[in-house]
Amino acid sequence: MLNLVRSIFFTVGPYDSFSKSGLALPIPAHQQNFAIREYASNFMERIGYAPGTGPKMERVAKAFGEASHWLLKNRNSKNQNRNPPWQTFVLWCWTASHSEYPLDMFIKECKTIYGDLLKYAIFLRDSRGKSARGAVVPRLYLRRLLLPLYVLTPSQ
Repeated sequence: MLNLVRSIFFTVGPYDSFSKSGLALPIPAHQQNFAIREYASNFMERIGYAPGTGPKMERVAKAFGEASHWLLKNRNSKNQNRNPPWQTFVLWCWTASHSEYPLDMFIKECKTIYGDLLKYAIFLRDSRGKSARGAVVPRLYLRRLLLPLYVLTPSQ
């Protein structure tokens, strides 16, 4: 987070510009937005170079971001009387109760990608989720730093 704040200040100019009088504070929103999007883009680019599953993790995050953006633009939530747009940044995970031999390698690869998504903090795990039947189901929250990159809005 400190690197992000530093990059926001660097959009204004070098260190010298902060010691001079007449600096407009707060930093304009469009400059902050640019710095945040740039930082998130650089973060995802670095993730793409992670050993092993880097490109796959980048594709998972991009696909999730694009699907969430589509939901935000095209679907309305029915849980409120005003029909606000869906706002999503949660990924629910279900596991199969059985596996057959041809699926073993696929399942192993999925577990590796899942572990790396958590390790590199693209998604953050929350185990307080409940399924429709009341069972505990892990939820993965998209790192909030990536929300502006995929044009998503933060929600409660």
